[in-house]
Amino acid sequence: MPSIPTRLTTPARPALIHVVLVEDDAGFASNLALSLQQADDLVLRAVVTTRHEASFLLEQAAPDLLLVDLGLADGGAVDLIGHASQTWPRCAIMACTTFGDEGDVLRAIEAGAHGYLLKDSNAATTLCELRNLHRGGSPISPLIARRILARLRPTPTGGALSEREMRTLECITKGYTAAEIARRMAVAPQIVLADIRHIYALLKLPVSVQASAALRGQALQAS
Repeated sequence: MPSIPTRLTTPARPALIHVVLVEDDAGFASNLALSLQQADDLVLRAVVTTRHEASFLLEQAAPDLLLVDLGLADGGAVDLIGHASQTWPRCAIMACTTFGDEGDVLRAIEAGAHGYLLKDSNAATTLCELRNLHRGGSPISPLIARRILARLRPTPTGGALSEREMRTLECITKGYTAAEIARRMAVAPQIVLADIRHIYALLKLPVSVQASAALRGQALQAS
C-alpha cells in the first residue's frame, strides 16, 4: 500500500526573473517598475540613469534581463550594450526605444542586444516581451526586419541566411507573426523563433566573419 503524506506540501515557486534597467526617462522607468510589481515572476533589481552608473553594475552579479535606453543623455548606450554582452554573456539584453529608431535598434542588435522594447507598449505587452526574451525569443518588427533583410540579403558569392530564414524575414516584413509564419511554412513555431534568434546572432558578427562563414558553407556543400 502506498504511503500517504501526513501534511500538504507547497509547490516550489518558480525562480524570479531579475531585471536591471538603465533609463533616464523617469516616466518610463516608473511605469515599468509598476508593471513589474504586478508580476509574480519578475522583479526589478536596480535602476540607474546613466552609462557611468551602469558601468559599476557590470562588476556585480549578472541579472537575467538588462534593459538599456538607447537615448541615454550621456550617450554610449550601444557601447554599453556591447560591454554588457561580453561581461554578462548569459544575460539577455533588450534595447528600450521609440518607434522611429530603426537605425539605433539595428546598431544595438549588432552590439549584442537580443531584442528591443518599444516605449509606447502597454503593460501587458511589456511583460510578455520580457518573458519571451528570457525564454530565448527575440522580438522583431516589420520595419527592423526590412533593414535586416537589406543588410543580410545574399550576394552573388552566397549569403549568411538560409532559404528558410530569408522567407521568415520576408514574411515578417509583410506583418506576419511567428505563429502565422510557422503555419505558412509548415514548421513548428519554435523553429521560426530559433531562425529569428540566429538572424540576430548573425548581425553581431563582423561582415568579414559572415563572408567567411558563407564561403565555408559553400565549400562543405561542394565537397
